[in-house]
Amino acid sequence: VGTRRKALDTAVDKAGQPTTATLASWADVALRAGRFNLVVPALRDEFERNPGKSDIANRLAYAYLRLGRITDANTVMTNFAKRGTPDAYGFAVMAIVKAELGDVTGSDDAIKEALLADPDDQSVIAAQAYIALKFVRYRLGNQLSFNLNYDDLAGKDLPAKQESRATLVKLVGQLQQTQAARTETLYYRQAAFDKLGELSSAQKADR
Repeated sequence: VGTRRKALDTAVDKAGQPTTATLASWADVALRAGRFNLVVPALRDEFERNPGKSDIANRLAYAYLRLGRITDANTVMTNFAKRGTPDAYGFAVMAIVKAELGDVTGSDDAIKEALLADPDDQSVIAAQAYIALKFVRYRLGNQLSFNLNYDDLAGKDLPAKQESRATLVKLVGQLQQTQAARTETLYYRQAAFDKLGELSSAQKADR
């Protein structure tokens, strides 16, 4: 872990200061290194100058998401959607943002648009897996609501949680087909096995 951390930090140092032409690729290097606070000012300035650029909007919203700044991420994607055309990745980010804000309909609509844009995009599959892992839908009165998806297999199992687990397992299978070696895929595999109560398989998935 220490060696990887050093390599990522070195890559950021070597990337130098970004220009308008290199901003997106520079941001990718910094984002891989987890330097979210580093990329926000540069991306935000460029987004304010050119709010219709999907490559900048997507990266800025993602950085805000990773920093827990959900409202800022929502503002970026809302403003971008007025001036540009979201791609599959952009809609995937929007789906997570809306889920975090408790907007079930908005999240579902964004996933539908993402699937129309590119059903095979790995970010779209990963976004669906994230939502299935973290949230489960509950009906409160006449409205659907996202609640945190805590599981207690020893207690009362609910149909909504069964559906959420089944969805997560299906999506993890899709990620496994093309992204088996990625850390994110291994994480979702572990989480899926954990939710199924298959703890030995969950431990193996973490190795």
